[in-house]
Amino acid sequence: MGIVGITTMFAFILAAVPIFIYCDFKNEPFAFLDKNVPFNLGYGVYGMVRERQKRFQDKYRRWNIIATCICIFSPVPLITSAFSENDMLIVCMLAAGMVIVGIGVGAFIIVGVQWASMEKILKEGDYSEDKKKGKGIRESIGFAYWGIVTTVFFVWGFLTDAWHPAWITFAAGGILFPAVMSIAGLFTDKRTDK
Repeated sequence: MGIVGITTMFAFILAAVPIFIYCDFKNEPFAFLDKNVPFNLGYGVYGMVRERQKRFQDKYRRWNIIATCICIFSPVPLITSAFSENDMLIVCMLAAGMVIVGIGVGAFIIVGVQWASMEKILKEGDYSEDKKKGKGIRESIGFAYWGIVTTVFFVWGFLTDAWHPAWITFAAGGILFPAVMSIAGLFTDKRTDK
């Protein structure tokens, strides 16, 4: 089972990497939208995108709700099988839970990318001029934060040879990350206001 699992994991990685590379090449002409490069929309483009965003808004909300429900439901197969003493059933239900959460995350991504694209063009939300100014600082803080979390994991693991409990650093890091980024956002917002 271990060989099948590892082979399947690498097969998924093998399928995903070319997709990421292809998407990166396709998005290259639009990279300026992510940078702090000023641009103006052509005549009528703003109104067209705004109208499309209004039509898409209900679909975006609906699919976010559905994806959230799917992700909340995803551990149910594993939880129900945990009462069984059949290890094979537990492993299969873990795999089923991963597939379910993958479907939920896929739904988030599909509608999220479309919504983010419209926000980029309209310079709204996370893509407003003010947010773009502080983006580099927030990204640096995020990289530093996860670097520290990873360092704590390795130091804990190597010094105590307790790798199994050391994973908790990533769980705690994930829980604390939004708070750290919110605090960083307060400081970057103050800097960009000046």
